[in-house]
Amino acid sequence: MAFSKEERYNLKVKIAYLHYIKDKTQVEIANRFNISRPTVIKLLKEAKAEGIIKIQIAELRNENMFAEDEIILCDLLGIRDVKIVGASNDHIDVVTDRIGSAAAEYVMSIMQSEFHVGIGWGKTLEHFAEKMMPAEKISSIEFIPLLGGLGTNKDIKMFANALCERIAANFPQSIVQYLYAPMFAADEITAEAFLTSKPIQAMLCKMAGLDMAIIGIDSDIEHSTTIMNYLATDADMFSDSNITDLREAHAVGNVCTYFYDLDGNICDVPINKRRIGIDIDSLRATPNVIAAAGGKYKIESIIGAARANLFNILITDEHTAKGIIQKLQ
Repeated sequence: MAFSKEERYNLKVKIAYLHYIKDKTQVEIANRFNISRPTVIKLLKEAKAEGIIKIQIAELRNENMFAEDEIILCDLLGIRDVKIVGASNDHIDVVTDRIGSAAAEYVMSIMQSEFHVGIGWGKTLEHFAEKMMPAEKISSIEFIPLLGGLGTNKDIKMFANALCERIAANFPQSIVQYLYAPMFAADEITAEAFLTSKPIQAMLCKMAGLDMAIIGIDSDIEHSTTIMNYLATDADMFSDSNITDLREAHAVGNVCTYFYDLDGNICDVPINKRRIGIDIDSLRATPNVIAAAGGKYKIESIIGAARANLFNILITDEHTAKGIIQKLQ
């Protein structure tokens, strides 16, 4: 697995911390980061040679002030890896821009030619797509939208089809599969017609064989981008009764329009039967599910999504990370 210089350095710091402070074995560390034990040994040797490992772990370059919090968050959320980025303040524009940059770098550290990559939607992923850079040595990637979009919304750049197209432009000989469907059908009968059609069935099969997925995490009901977009463009598709159902189910967020509560239970609400997108078992079975999310309204959303096993890698900002730690410790 090829790591960028920055990711390799950060990985050395994390491995050193786990091995020497948390007493994790080399095998446990290898499993955690999905790398081989010889790679762990090599990185530990490099860390010693570079002076990272002394009597205590020394973050000599002072470039990753959050290594310890990243490990703590991994343990608290029960996920494989966390990348925390610094942000001058918790303003959402600052946070999404920093997370987008970090997500782009992280994705490039594990992206490989001929990967099958699923893409979610949202403002943070729009920033992520903007930060992606051309990679001539990585090619023939298939990009697959994980859910439908809002056909009447003017801001189509943050929806899955458009994001796939924009990201794919960075990788030679890559292709985009398009999901021509809404996020939510008008009713259950229409949803069934979509889901049983040959084109959608073919897309669902592709979603079941992903190597990587990059997703956003939506906020609570009061601040949900999903709900606000539907209310602004097609209120009939997301009615007051739907919102009432979600409140009564104690929904704290959604991933690819799967609404869940703080304990990670998928909300049993009628609107679930109208969604058009990846099956939850397919998402959970994807080896690398990278969630890019931050902001004060997403603390419980991130916790609930982790408990629902909807991602295994988190890219977030320092303010959100601190809020999650305070909430869970």
